Amino acid sequence: LSSDEQTAAVNYIFSEGKRLESLSLKLLEIIVLKNTEIELKSASPAQLISQTADYLRPVYAKNDIGIECSGDEGECLLEPELVKSLLMNLIDNARKALGHGGLIRISSQLTDTGCIIRVRDNGPGIPKDQQSAIFERFYQADGSHKSEGNGLGLALARRIVRMCGGEISVSSEPGKG
Repeated sequence: LSSDEQTAAVNYIFSEGKRLESLSLKLLEIIVLKNTEIELKSASPAQLISQTADYLRPVYAKNDIGIECSGDEGECLLEPELVKSLLMNLIDNARKALGHGGLIRISSQLTDTGCIIRVRDNGPGIPKDQQSAIFERFYQADGSHKSEGNGLGLALARRIVRMCGGEISVSSEPGKG
């Protein structure tokens, strides 16, 4: 192989290794979470959202993706580290949908029974006929980010939400994010 072909081959092997590592870690997390009980703690969803967004902003800015946050002040019962993992999964899904350029909005709203967290993007959206399956393991909706990821992020997100006593859903229209 030429020097350029060798570099391309090494980069491919490296990226596939990282993909398999990510897949293994997500599968392990799903297995561990399935057999684990968690202790809910009083924490601020708005603060967790802000911390996660601050961490991701510099990386996403390189792809011209903005992140906006808003949220009610106050606390509710949740597991902070799991909610951070949930946020990372949902925000990363939005980033993958956007590709290059766009805006991700994350908000929290306190309710009498807990909180509502919303992650919105202005990407291509998900067709109605695919929305019911996106939380299934290994499912990937047709779209521009199909080759990126392994179809476990939203399954893990659903598991985290259920462990915290909540529900997760999608609302999307093609062309509207």
